[in-house]
Amino acid sequence: MNKISYFGKSDPGKQRRNNEDANIACTIWDDNHVLGVAIDGVGGYDGGERAAEIAKETIVAYLKKHPNGERLDLLKHAVVEANNKIEDERQTKKKFPNMACVLTACLVEVEKKRINMAHVGDTRLYQYYGNALIKLSHDHSLIGYREEIGNLTEEEAMNHPERNLINRLVGETFHRVDDKDFIEAATFPLLPDSTLLLCSDGLFDMLTSAEMIPVLKQAISLRDKVRELIRLANDKGGKDNITVVLIDYPDFIRER
Repeated sequence: MNKISYFGKSDPGKQRRNNEDANIACTIWDDNHVLGVAIDGVGGYDGGERAAEIAKETIVAYLKKHPNGERLDLLKHAVVEANNKIEDERQTKKKFPNMACVLTACLVEVEKKRINMAHVGDTRLYQYYGNALIKLSHDHSLIGYREEIGNLTEEEAMNHPERNLINRLVGETFHRVDDKDFIEAATFPLLPDSTLLLCSDGLFDMLTSAEMIPVLKQAISLRDKVRELIRLANDKGGKDNITVVLIDYPDFIRER
């Protein structure tokens, strides 16, 4: 089996007093499965932080408790479980009435060379391969959609005043796993000599894809790549919390 590596970090940025972001970067069940998640809390400083915390804890706990089953289905159930726990706490405790989050989760099956994605909101999953950074997730926002269809350039979307208006949230209302227009779920091939990037808007609202690629192609550790991406986003202003998760899958032919 190829050796796969991963590292994640969340940073408060330069202009926020707290960190409403969270991340997951770990193996789950065994070394054949790697879980990466970028989470961005919304709904007020403390509320967003609490929602992100619930999502992080719940996704890991659910998957650890359910090791058997189709992997994409398990990932979707874990996100729904997180959604409903946030909604339940929001309704019962009423301490943070607007708390919710957005998240992008991927569960990598190394032996099957497959990426399973469950995504809600405007965090993102990219695959860096062949010197190109390809966005695999779709932003659940009007501005993100306009960028994807070419109605706005990447720079125009980054600076648009309605950039942060999102039409799907985790924790906004109760959901079932088969609800339409909630989880965007998909599978993708895990390509050798590729790197997966999960991130919050604190990264991609500060850096263009062209600015991320030179970091991803450097012959440095994943930890250093994550830290360098965060540093560059902060150097551009660090207007929001910044989360970066990298999962690297080396070229097994080159390594043999």
